[in-house]
Amino acid sequence: MVIHAWSRMLRLPNLIMIIFIQLIIYAYFIHPYFLSEELALSKFQCMLTLFTLLCIAASGYVLNNIYDIDIDSLDETKRIIPNYFSLRFSWIFYSALVIIGFLCAIYLSYSSGFFKSFIIYPIAILSLWLYSFKLKCFPLIGNLLVSILTGSVIAIIPYVFWDNLQELRLSDYNSWAELMYRFIMLFIFAILSNLAREIIKDIEDVDSDRTFSCNSTANYFGIKKSNFIALNVWLALLIICGSAFWFTEGLLPRLLFLLIIGIPALSIFILITKAEEKNHFFRLSLYIKIFMILGTFYWSVMGES
Repeated sequence: MVIHAWSRMLRLPNLIMIIFIQLIIYAYFIHPYFLSEELALSKFQCMLTLFTLLCIAASGYVLNNIYDIDIDSLDETKRIIPNYFSLRFSWIFYSALVIIGFLCAIYLSYSSGFFKSFIIYPIAILSLWLYSFKLKCFPLIGNLLVSILTGSVIAIIPYVFWDNLQELRLSDYNSWAELMYRFIMLFIFAILSNLAREIIKDIEDVDSDRTFSCNSTANYFGIKKSNFIALNVWLALLIICGSAFWFTEGLLPRLLFLLIIGIPALSIFILITKAEEKNHFFRLSLYIKIFMILGTFYWSVMGES
């Protein structure tokens, strides 16, 4: 039960997914093109960057649990606070994560020479606080903020190795252009898929949000209109993926695209059109999360134009 409580408090599957995303992007966007001594950051600095990112994400999850204490009280399975952790301990733990991440960010900005990059840390922390405290109950704005922050996670590795990527642009423009194409597709994919999922999660939680006057997307627009918004977001994703398929050359690459991206994306689109009950939206949220993992793998490893 203790492990389960910590897993729920920190959203361990999500943290593991963040680690997976960073490692796979590093392995396929950076490692094949540069020697270790050429990289702007050492292995230790890379690991510390990942740890800082995990501190930011974990602090956001803890804060979300703190501010959702009333809403979660309606569902015994979600009552992490105070069933397993006191409110006081949760605030202390949140503060510790923020301070530890803050110290790591200072060290990284100083040791790497990227002094201006330090501003990213307080912006991320403040954005997550603003979302949990206020914007979560603002229709669409909160959903969009979370989706942009998710896309920013995708951008961390390319950002910290930006100088190296610029060197690659000068020495091997074709490889650089290929990497940028895959990165942009991955970035757009992450934002749109996560935005659709956030709206669907709002629909799933509409009853509990309504009880506590949380003016989420589903409560503001209603279930049908919110589902229609999610459907249009997914349609935009389908159109962008369709354009990528059009420019994909070769039978095998096209088959892989259809199996990993095309067919799952179209299947989810159909499921969104048919979703009506709470369990439908619960399954949709899970399917989209799996699809996000598949999409990250595809655009990182195989998504060449």
